[in-house]
Amino acid sequence: MNCAFSHGNSCVSESFLLGCVAGSLISTTLVLHAEKVTTTVSKAWESFFMWSYPFVLDEYPKLICHYFTGRLGNEMFQYASILGLAYATNRTAVFMRSEQLDTVLEKPTTHPTKQKWLEARCLKAPKEKYERSCCTFNDQLFNLEPDFDYYIALYLMSWKYFKGADKEIRHALTFKQSIREEAAEIVRGYRQVFQGSTLIGVHARKGDLEDDYNTKLGYPTVTAEFFNRTVNYFENLFPKAVFIVASDSVRWCKANFPPGHTETIMENHSPAVDLLVLASLDHVAISFGSYSWWAGYLNQGKVVYVKNLITGVPNTSIGNTFGPDGKDFIYPTWTAI
Repeated sequence: MNCAFSHGNSCVSESFLLGCVAGSLISTTLVLHAEKVTTTVSKAWESFFMWSYPFVLDEYPKLICHYFTGRLGNEMFQYASILGLAYATNRTAVFMRSEQLDTVLEKPTTHPTKQKWLEARCLKAPKEKYERSCCTFNDQLFNLEPDFDYYIALYLMSWKYFKGADKEIRHALTFKQSIREEAAEIVRGYRQVFQGSTLIGVHARKGDLEDDYNTKLGYPTVTAEFFNRTVNYFENLFPKAVFIVASDSVRWCKANFPPGHTETIMENHSPAVDLLVLASLDHVAISFGSYSWWAGYLNQGKVVYVKNLITGVPNTSIGNTFGPDGKDFIYPTWTAI
């Protein structure tokens, strides 16, 4: 059997994919980023979104059910990972209780008319599987008994769950047109003001991690050293670098960005717009958290990070959730600085 998509011992046959789309693989192109960055995906992928199925409940393939938890970046990870798992195991992904994604994505995570029936079936799912920790990969989540629906939880923050499906994930995470247009206008403004410059996005997460409780758990926060390393790295490559900073600590960023360099601090945008702006710039430097991770993943240029800043303080509760080397979380093409 020829595998159109595989993971470990799991294989999705070409004949299965052909059957999902009535015998033909039709390509479609969608705008992903704020600027004219496009990605082409097969219509076969859409068969793994539950809203693309004709509704005959007994004819649905086996399900992978998931309740969202966390904020925007967390939900994006769960969405991508569950879709990757469903694609690799010939199942339908059913999502419930999105607080963030359905407000920003072009297509809903839920079935437009049959969601309650699917949720009722999920409530009866006889099997459950869980991640080992939030930010490490558990290959056992791909080993599902074929005759049962499954509930899979929790954060699933590893790129390995959707390895090999990058185009499809970028397609699934297409933001609403209004968000794309707002972000595009912001990026066009930067390019007009800083003509001939290389635009570097910088995400600096700090404010919500600075209290004593989070510090003891091992959450890292950005320092001036993060800015210094970022500036030194990119200015060595691009003498006309301009730094566009997004942060939850705007005042701190203004006070601590190294003097003598060109920067601007983004303010008064929604998290989704800021994320799309960062993804649409030439390159990006990221810090801690799933939101920052997606700014890196969706950016088409160089992505850099500071090791202990992206995976937590070593030998702490948070640091240990990333495993000994963080490789299940850190995308392999990114550069440590």
